[in-house]
Amino acid sequence: MTKAEQLIAILADQAVELDELVADHLAQYGARVRELIKDPGERDLDVWDIYEADGDLTIAEFSDVPRQYRDSEWSERLAAMILASRMQALSEILLRRLLGVADSHGEKSAPLASNLTEQEAAAAARLGISEDAISVAARNRVAARGEAESANAAQELGANA
Repeated sequence: MTKAEQLIAILADQAVELDELVADHLAQYGARVRELIKDPGERDLDVWDIYEADGDLTIAEFSDVPRQYRDSEWSERLAAMILASRMQALSEILLRRLLGVADSHGEKSAPLASNLTEQEAAAAARLGISEDAISVAARNRVAARGEAESANAAQELGANA
C-alpha cells in the first residue's frame, strides 16, 4: 500500500468513526436539544450569550405568539434559541468525543502526511476519500469489532471453564 493509500485509509476510517459516533449519540443529542428549548433552568447562559439567545424564554412562549405577530425579530430570536440549544447539546454530548476521534486519527495521519512527497500528496488528492474508501473502512471497522467480540467471548469461556 502506498503512503497516499495509507493516508486515505486513515482519513476514511476517521470519517466512518465520526459517522458512527454521531449516529450512536443522535437520539441523546436530539433529546437534549428539546430539553434545552423547553427548560431555561438547564441552560448554560455563557453559551446562550454567545448566540444572543434569550436564556429565559421557552419554545412554548414562542409558540404562544399569534401568527400575525411573528415578524423577523420573532424568527431571529427563535433561531438564536434553537442554535444555542444545539450548540450547548453538541458541547455537552459530542464535542469531546469528536475531538478525541480527530486527535487519535491525527496521531496516525500527521506523521504520514508530513512525510509525503509532492507527488505522493498529489496522488492522495487524486484518490480522495471516495465512497469506496469509506465502504472499505466501514467493513474493516465491523470486522475489527467482530474479532474483538470473539476474543472477549473466548476469554470469558476460558475463565468460566
